[in-house]
Amino acid sequence: MARRLMTIPGLGPVTASAMVASVQDISAFSGPREFAAFLGLTPRQYSSGGKERLGRVSKTKR
Repeated sequence: MARRLMTIPGLGPVTASAMVASVQDISAFSGPREFAAFLGLTPRQYSSGGKERLGRVSKTKR
């Protein structure tokens, strides 16, 4: 599985191995957005007056 992940541009052997080790069953996630949140990739929020606006995805955990 790690070799298959390494075919994605930007994913190296360390990152691919860590992902395979931390996630045993990928079907536990309802979709790619939930999986990204599990990894800590969250969209930047610009909220005002009850209106929620989501920006680009950053790796910063808040």
